[in-house]
Amino acid sequence: MPFRPVNWQPLEVITSRKLNQMVENDEFLNLRKLRGAVRNIEPTGEPRQSPQYLKEALGVIAGYSEFTPGKEFPKDQTNKKVKPAFTREFNFPGQFFDPEFKPSVVCNIGTKRGIRKIVWTITRVNSGGFAVRIQELDENLDFERDMEYFITWIAMGVRISV
Repeated sequence: MPFRPVNWQPLEVITSRKLNQMVENDEFLNLRKLRGAVRNIEPTGEPRQSPQYLKEALGVIAGYSEFTPGKEFPKDQTNKKVKPAFTREFNFPGQFFDPEFKPSVVCNIGTKRGIRKIVWTITRVNSGGFAVRIQELDENLDFERDMEYFITWIAMGVRISV
């Protein structure tokens, strides 16, 4: 049952062959559409409600961004007991996710030149975006204000009904 485009011309006679192909195309797409279930958990660890199985409401968005530590990271940070770190915030476009639900976010961060030992933690997630704390682990290296980093991320959650 492969997907095949069906084109109609003005005043064209309707044929069972084309109608059947449209039905097969519909079935093809339905079998491959994104599905998911979301469960909100209270801070106590108890489920707020039973899982909601999502159809049209499931939203997936992804992004790529480049950034530098910039001015907020002091270049002369010399406290060797606390590894250098900085935080970056990333916002989802518009009101993509329903404020009642936190989306799930996964990301990957790296440097554009050279290999650095860094670790990152997603520190905040809500319907508007997320924040990531990035920390340098290498004993011999400090952050440079102009060091270029990149982030790739994907978020999945409940869309706002349109």
